[in-house]
Amino acid sequence: MLSAFLCLLVLALWALLLLGRLHEDDRFRLEPSPPPDLKPRVSIVIPARNEAHQIAECIASLREQTLPPREIVIVDDGSTDGTADVVRALAGRLPHDDVPVILVEGDRHPPEGWIGKNHAIVQGLPHATGAWILFTDADTIHAPELLASAVAHAERHDRALLSLTGEQQAVGVWEKIVQPLVFRLLDFLYPMPVVNGPDPERAAANGIYLLVRRDAYERIGTHAAFAGDVLEDVAIARAVRRAGYRTAFLRGGSLLSVRMYRDLRHLWEGWTKNLWPLLGRNGRRCALAAAGVLAAGVLPIAVLCYGGPPGWAAAIGAFGAEARLRSRERGDLLYVATLPLGALVLAVMIVESARRHPGGGGISWKGRSYPSSR
Repeated sequence: MLSAFLCLLVLALWALLLLGRLHEDDRFRLEPSPPPDLKPRVSIVIPARNEAHQIAECIASLREQTLPPREIVIVDDGSTDGTADVVRALAGRLPHDDVPVILVEGDRHPPEGWIGKNHAIVQGLPHATGAWILFTDADTIHAPELLASAVAHAERHDRALLSLTGEQQAVGVWEKIVQPLVFRLLDFLYPMPVVNGPDPERAAANGIYLLVRRDAYERIGTHAAFAGDVLEDVAIARAVRRAGYRTAFLRGGSLLSVRMYRDLRHLWEGWTKNLWPLLGRNGRRCALAAAGVLAAGVLPIAVLCYGGPPGWAAAIGAFGAEARLRSRERGDLLYVATLPLGALVLAVMIVESARRHPGGGGISWKGRSYPSSR
């Protein structure tokens, strides 16, 4: 009886995830659009800390937008790898009539109570003159029609804030093993129909692409109102909704690509920083999430060994669903076989995130340490 129940649990978890994703994709995907007739002024602000290896490619993609931005403001957030030199050299080569790239050399040490990224953004705001502001990250690549499509959707549907998920670029071994499973968990936690629903407290956003109308942004106090918030993107989306504005959270698909973390150390550092607040700063939710991840990723191997024909059905269902999802994401199908290992690593990251935050261990990111997020 127990083995049959466990087999059904595995199948149910993967059926919910797969069917939910297939059902929502078409309704919550940003479609390419031509530039709006009345072209609004859009400013782009990018906080950058140690991004010399990739920021030039990001800037190049933003300068090729069919809806040209008013300016691209890069805030060097105390980089030690020559990020400012890369931006300075790039800006010096641009023709005068091109989209200006403005380098702001930010403070090396954010004030007490501030997350470095939020402090960097606030330092860039005086240079952003647009009626819309796009906050994006240096590890993103933008298709030429992306900005036009985002602004057109926001204006057509009267959204004061529009945020996007992007196509995850997994290159290294650990990226391919772990990253897809993290986003399976996030799909469970933040389903598109719910975060785009009427409840402001369920709204969500993604800091890699946060397009916000200036009047709404200033009304909620800008990033300064969320100085110490690790999940400032979600907090901003909820504040905008509470202020009476409408928001949209969509899948950008191939219009936006991002490579978040390049090795296991950065994966570990980044997700142990984020998983506790993503799980609502709630120990019980973290425990349930870790158990769910293990049930979906490790349990299929156990029931395969001991569950007989139902175990085979559960294992085939789990690995088949993961293969289907990776195929839709243009991921490496060879890494479907690493599902149990990836699930185990993710479960441990959830536990570690829950241990460090409420336990007072604090968090580390890009060479800086911050107090725990309780």
